[in-house]
Amino acid sequence: MWRIILDEYRNLIALIVIVMLLTVPYMQKRKGYVPRLIIGTAACFALVLLYIPLHELLVAIDSDAAVVVLSVTWYLFVVCLVGGLVLLCYEVNFTELAWIMITAYAVQHIVYVVAVEFVFFGLLGDGRNLWGQVGMSVLVAAVIYPIVFLLFVPNMRKREHLYFRNSWQNALALMSFFVVFFATTFVNQSGARGDGNNIISMISDFANCLFVIIVQYVSLRTARMKREKEALAIQLENETKRYESFRNAVEYINVKCHDLKFELASAQRSGGIDTERFDEITENIAVYESFAKTGNAVLDALLTDTNFICKNNGISFSCMADASGFGTMKNEDIYCIFGNILENAIDYVRTVADKDKRFIRLFIKSQGDMKIVHQENYFDGKLLLSGGGLPLTTKPDTINHGYGMKSIKRTVEKYGGKMSVTAENNLFKMDIVITE
Repeated sequence: MWRIILDEYRNLIALIVIVMLLTVPYMQKRKGYVPRLIIGTAACFALVLLYIPLHELLVAIDSDAAVVVLSVTWYLFVVCLVGGLVLLCYEVNFTELAWIMITAYAVQHIVYVVAVEFVFFGLLGDGRNLWGQVGMSVLVAAVIYPIVFLLFVPNMRKREHLYFRNSWQNALALMSFFVVFFATTFVNQSGARGDGNNIISMISDFANCLFVIIVQYVSLRTARMKREKEALAIQLENETKRYESFRNAVEYINVKCHDLKFELASAQRSGGIDTERFDEITENIAVYESFAKTGNAVLDALLTDTNFICKNNGISFSCMADASGFGTMKNEDIYCIFGNILENAIDYVRTVADKDKRFIRLFIKSQGDMKIVHQENYFDGKLLLSGGGLPLTTKPDTINHGYGMKSIKRTVEKYGGKMSVTAENNLFKMDIVITE
């Protein structure tokens, strides 16, 4: 009887381990996660003991059809049991849960195919060496699980949820896919163990699992790219609206400053304002009008606005800029690049406790058709980069943030340019070179 329990525990542990790899680093944990995990895992181990009376029933039944039905029902029960553990421990919707369990089952079963069907039932012809099967399963899992983990990491990192929208259509489609997959693996498994060396069934079982893993990977990657594309489209729309609003505000302020200067001059001539007060107001207007003279009106206004924001937040902002060559770029693209650069820098630097370290430096140069941008600010910590070489957002909401950098890169590449980011000696540095 212990052999039966060991065999079932082997399958259960293998399934739980891969599920943990697919959930622990990424999914949002429920309150009281550790007690939930301990109690849920213990419940899984306890409920698997129900296989003992089921096995006795299978032995007593003299019907191949009944054995198939009961066996399928049992393994579905085990999968649902581990799925219940995921629901108990994580904030997960049913679409995400279905995706996780399909992937987990496919990976767990491919380990079983290689370790048990191929090695013991195929090469060795020894299906009764259970401890050998357990050891081989551990070795195969030690190779395959890390590969799967590394394969899925770039598409799941820093996400509290997967990218799948929860709907009954998606959940139904995934569950239907799982039922078909489960049925084919069971048929292949039965064939592989039927005569002790059915190589066709083994290869079919392996190919079936590998195909499902590939499908799951592609579906996750596609969902991630679709989500990011939608987010970037929203980012672009918001940036366009912000630029229009910004442009209108700048034009309005410029007109008002112009009118105010004439009104002040008229008031001074009529004696309605003394010279000292006139000089003070004129100086304040001049601060707004002349902080930045870069050769590009959009950049002048944006840098002037940034200067005021930095002063209000105790941030030292220095800028050396010759943007005379930026006239070949659309105004909204100039606003997109520099608006995001400065907004990201301000958002980070304003959180620095030491006021002496709150600084932002910007260098802009035009040289023929080449446009060079260098920005740096104080940075304390480790710079984590995504697969595309962009820094991961430091904000808690990783799903709805982090697209500013992608927007900058997309716009820079639109003009044939390149950008890079580095962090060393407590300095975050961004460099952009545009050659068009």
